[in-house]
Amino acid sequence: MERSIHAEIKACARKDELVAMYTTWISVHHRGKTDREFASVVAAINKRLREVDPDHEAEHKQSQFWAHGVKIDEMRNLYNKPHRTEALGLVFNAMHLDSIGDPAVDESTFLVPDSQGGPARLLHLARFTLSDGTEAKAALRAHSRRFFPGIVSFDFLLRSTAAIGDGEERGEFTATALMQTARHGAHEKILRVEEKRVELAEHMEKYKPPFEGLRMSALETRCHDSDGGEESGEESGEESGEESGDGPAKRQKVDNTDPEDQKVDNFFVRLHGEGGIKELRVQLFRGELAPHAVELLGSLYSRELLEKHLPRPTICDYDTGADTYSDGVTLVAPGSIVNSNTAMTQKLIDSGLRDAYERMLRLHRDLKQGIKEVASHLLRELEFVIDTTNADGAVTRTTPDLLSPGQRYALGLLYMDEISVAKPPEEEEDEEESGESEEDEEDEDDASYAEESDDSEDDDSDASHSGSASESGASDDE
Repeated sequence: MERSIHAEIKACARKDELVAMYTTWISVHHRGKTDREFASVVAAINKRLREVDPDHEAEHKQSQFWAHGVKIDEMRNLYNKPHRTEALGLVFNAMHLDSIGDPAVDESTFLVPDSQGGPARLLHLARFTLSDGTEAKAALRAHSRRFFPGIVSFDFLLRSTAAIGDGEERGEFTATALMQTARHGAHEKILRVEEKRVELAEHMEKYKPPFEGLRMSALETRCHDSDGGEESGEESGEESGEESGDGPAKRQKVDNTDPEDQKVDNFFVRLHGEGGIKELRVQLFRGELAPHAVELLGSLYSRELLEKHLPRPTICDYDTGADTYSDGVTLVAPGSIVNSNTAMTQKLIDSGLRDAYERMLRLHRDLKQGIKEVASHLLRELEFVIDTTNADGAVTRTTPDLLSPGQRYALGLLYMDEISVAKPPEEEEDEEESGESEEDEEDEDDASYAEESDDSEDDDSDASHSGSASESGASDDE
């Protein structure tokens, strides 16, 4: 079946036939397919559409929703998506963590009773509907109804995993306390990550220029010092990888008279670009944040998918010449003869910057660990659920992993509809004057994180962000 549909797609040369194939095939054959199989067909149709309809190529690109690339059609340039660096801020906002400890906040507005009965309190994130919308979006919603016959709305919620089951006796307020415990844990961990991020950003702002300066000059080993002998590792205190005092360590000298052996050229040493740490947004976010919480927190059904949304911070470390021990934060001590893997370490020692460099490595490690702890907490303590309501008002609960790929894709279409917001007139005028628009922006990408196809099907560029790919450290979508 998969081979035949791909061959049929390649043979199709008319836009209307491809659009019909897109709408009918996935609605009929979506069950029993894996995410990968489903996505490969949708991607193949979009690719062929760009080939047969080059005048509207941008409309046949995709935007990410959970594990799927959703066709954007006429929604091109009508939406913002949070950058990966803003993911934890989105979680903070969606879970109303700013209200923790504030007695003036009525938490009943977002902590709602369980529609399935019982004492649990669930955190309401957003609602998508199939019963309203503009006439222009009627086709989109009709397509979504193919996957959810009889359903008129979707409510997306978080519930405490500790509240699942009836294994122990619980009091009247136990369910609420369990949800609050999960929220408090997320609050604490996200604030800790933010403190580390700010500390690391300030540290790199101070030390990146001197780190770059060291890279520009060759390393001289000064073999003709007056004593002419090799200084023992015991005297220099560097053989153990430790350094005494605050000032730079003494140069390790080599008993060698060949001047060519005493100069290490650092021409090929590069300083990595920092990314995923600085704030990049330069314009206000358009639209509501609630639908984006569905896309982010709905990924809780898959650790891999959730981590794909979270920041991947990178720092301005050397790509070579400053090897570390297995802990990743302690520089390997140079030997009596400086090698290429420790050449920059020797220069850091000579200039008194070794401690600053290692502190940057430690802050980076702690920041990445903090982000992992946030992800682990969310996965362990919370479950994302979907309450579907039919025309008679009956509510049925499901989770993303129980939906077929086609049903998840249909929710992605509704998501794109929800986040599409017409630009204010003044913003359109500004773009006309500057000659720039979101369409002019290149997709931000981090090759160390995700692979993108050569034909670049995805389009989630956002002119609301500044910075290059190296600065962002990640793309909004793959």
